[in-house]
Amino acid sequence: MLTGKLDSVVLFGAGASAFCGGVRPRNPPLGTDLFAELVRYSPTVWGTMSQDVQARFTTDFESGMRWIWGKYPIAIQSKIPGVPSPYALMRTMAAYFLQFKADGTGSDLYSRFVNVLHHHNKLDRVRLATLNYEGLLESGLAALGNPLHVLRPHGAANWWVEGSVLLVGRGRAIGAGFNCIGRRVRAIPRNAILERMEKEGKYPAMAIYMPEKRTQMGQRKLVNHQVRFREVVAAAQRVAVVGVRPYALDEHLWGVLARSAATLYSTSATRPRSRNGTQNSAAVASLFGSVRSSNQRSTNSSRFSDVAP
Repeated sequence: MLTGKLDSVVLFGAGASAFCGGVRPRNPPLGTDLFAELVRYSPTVWGTMSQDVQARFTTDFESGMRWIWGKYPIAIQSKIPGVPSPYALMRTMAAYFLQFKADGTGSDLYSRFVNVLHHHNKLDRVRLATLNYEGLLESGLAALGNPLHVLRPHGAANWWVEGSVLLVGRGRAIGAGFNCIGRRVRAIPRNAILERMEKEGKYPAMAIYMPEKRTQMGQRKLVNHQVRFREVVAAAQRVAVVGVRPYALDEHLWGVLARSAATLYSTSATRPRSRNGTQNSAAVASLFGSVRSSNQRSTNSSRFSDVAP
C-alpha cells in the first residue's frame, strides 16, 4: 500500500524483462521474438498452425491472435485444421512464461531498480506496473521483503481464478466463448498453477495477447487493475515507461498516458505501432514524440534504474 504522496508510476514491458539479466533459464523474449519461441516450446500446439496462420503471427502477433479469436465462437477445442483455439494457445503460453524466474543473485535489473528505490526511501512514493506475464518484478520486491502492490493491467501467469464457474456461450463482459467467473483471483506458486491447469481445465488470469486485451479468465480482476492504473497515472507527477512499445489500440494504456499531465519518460527507442483510423493514434504518436524530444532521460537496457525518482 502507498503510505505517502505518489511521486511516480513506472510501467514495465517486454523490453525490460528481455534485457534484465539474472534470469533462469534465460531472459524472456521481446514481443517480436515471442511467436518463434512459443513454437519451439510447444510444437504440438503453437507448431501446428498452417503456414498462412503462421504468417499472420510473424507479421503482427496481436493481429494473428485476434484473427484466431474470431474463428472460435466457442473457444475450447481446436476444431479447425491448422488453427489452434485461443484456449489451447493461452494454456501453453502460461506454462511458457511460468518457467522464467530470477536466479537469486540479485543481479537482475528489476532487483537492482527496487534496491535503488529502497536505498533512497522511495518505495512508498512509487507505484510499479508491468505488462509482462512472468513475475520477475515481484521477485525483486520479495527479496526485500516488501509487500508493495504491483499493478498488472494484463494479468499474470501465476494468477488463478478461485472458486470459479465455467460458462460456455455468450458472456456479458467479453463476448462469445469460454468464460470463467470466480470469487477471487490470487497469485499461487508455479507448480500449483501447472497442476491446476491439468485438473481444472482452465488457464491463469492473463489477457489474451491481442489488441483488446480481453481474457476468458478473471476479466474483472484485469479491469480493476486497468482502472487503478488510470487512477495512479492521473495522480502521479512523473510516469516512466520502460521497454514498452506504444500501441494506439491499447487505449487503456496509451489513451491514459496521452491524457496525463505528468512528466513522461521512456527508455524505449522503438517507434510506436499505430493503426489508421484509431481514435487516439495521433495522440499516441504525439505523446511518444514529446517523450523522446523533451521529457526523455536517455537510458538503455542496462540502466533503467536511471528512471528512479
